[in-house]
Amino acid sequence: MRFSSLLLVICLPGCAVHPPTVVKLTPPPSLMAPCIGPAWRPITNGELARYALELRSVLAACDDDKTALREWAKE
Repeated sequence: MRFSSLLLVICLPGCAVHPPTVVKLTPPPSLMAPCIGPAWRPITNGELARYALELRSVLAACDDDKTALREWAKE
């Protein structure tokens, strides 16, 4: 009986300790900002078409990455 009382007294201060706080780290806001396309100066219609297709695919991939980061940061 004496041992169990001592054990209880020893364990009680453990209940009074505050639980650890969770610190959520997120990527810097600069990594989650929307993508801005570069300036373009096409010379021919063919260059314009190639540039437009490439720019569209690059910006879509960039925005997908940023959207995923923003969703992850919300969780």
